[in-house]
Order: sequence, then structure tokens, then C-alpha cells
Amino acid sequence: MPFAKDVQTVVEKEGLRRVVILGNSLGGPVALQATRLMPKRAMAVIAVDSLQSLAQKPPANWAKEQAKAFRDDFTPTMKKMVRALLHPDTDPKLYAWVEKQMLDNQPETAASIMESLGTYDFTAPLKGLLIPIRCINGDLFPTDIEANRQVYRDFDAVVLKHMGHYPMLENPELFNQTLTRVLKDLAEKK
Repeated sequence: MPFAKDVQTVVEKEGLRRVVILGNSLGGPVALQATRLMPKRAMAVIAVDSLQSLAQKPPANWAKEQAKAFRDDFTPTMKKMVRALLHPDTDPKLYAWVEKQMLDNQPETAASIMESLGTYDFTAPLKGLLIPIRCINGDLFPTDIEANRQVYRDFDAVVLKHMGHYPMLENPELFNQTLTRVLKDLAEKK
């Protein structure tokens, strides 16, 4: 996963010796891959609205269909995706901002990401990891904490009520409080 190499490059250029890698959405799997590249530096992964089900990957057909839809009719497909990522009563200004950010992507980039998710094995980067994985997820997509613990013992999650895919934007104060609590719990665990 090339994004993980980017994370490693930044950590090394900044001279960071110990890091907690935090990633939203696709950033969750990227964070897992980055820990594989930096096993002595990574202390924990915190995924944000990500890693809801470590054992289950999206059906390959779904990923292929999404990729094709992005290539064939990008704007309506992306707008549909944004609707799926946020609660219907999300602040209209935030909704419009998220939609604009998502529409500023290239159709081929979105399609390629979708295709890669269809074949991505979330369990592969977990093999041999010995660090905590924590999630701060919204409630739009169920997080199966117990099933994830069957796949990776040191997994836990906080599910924020009435939050979508971007809890750090939807309710920054609550998100920051939750992140602070998760970081504090990780520090106490050491």
C-alpha cells in the first residue's frame, strides 16, 4: 500500500522515534500497513470510522461495481457515496464542504481505491503485530468489537452516537475528548 510508505517517510524525516498512527477511513488500513514498515516506532493504531470488521472484506463485486460507477458517472456516484457517509441531518454547511472535497478527486483515483479495497485482506497486516488497535467510529456502520477481538486480541473501539464517517468534523469537541481519553488509556496501559 503506497500510502503507508508515505507515512513512514514523514515519520523518518521528522525524526520521530515512537508514534501513534491515526487514520480516518482508508487511513485505518494505511495505518496498519505503516506499522508493518516501522515495527519499532509504532506504539498503537487509532482508526477513525474504519476497521469496523477486520474479518470481513467487502464483496469483490461491490468494489468492482463502485469502481465502474466512478469511471462511468463520477459526480452522481460520489454524491451518493457522501449521502451514505453522513447522517441525513448533518449540518448542511459541513455536508456541502465534504461533498466538495470528495468531488475534487479524480474519477480514476476513486475507482482505483475502490478496486483495491475489494481485494484488500485486513487480517494480513495484523499477523505478528503486538500493538493496541483502537477505533473511534460513528454509528452509521456497525463496529463488531467482539468479532474483531477474535481476529486481533488487543482491539477496542468507541462508537460515537449519531456520528457519520467524519466524527472529527461533525463534532470536533466530542471527538477530541474521545481521542484524548483513548490516548490516555493507551498511555496508562504501557
